[in-house]
Amino acid sequence: MEFLEVESISISEADFDQIVVPLAASPPTSFAAIRNSRKWGDEKKSVHYLRNALLQLIDTN
Repeated sequence: MEFLEVESISISEADFDQIVVPLAASPPTSFAAIRNSRKWGDEKKSVHYLRNALLQLIDTN
């Protein structure tokens, strides 16, 4: 698996919370499940944005 370098994209604390909720509810969770979560409402995040957010979460444990 190849990881991209984390860019310095500002990820909001609320977005981190939205990502962690499905992960905690039913691990393992697919990337598509996180991206297509109804909790995002009408504002579906881009793949690039979510990948960076996940990499930042991994880096911070």
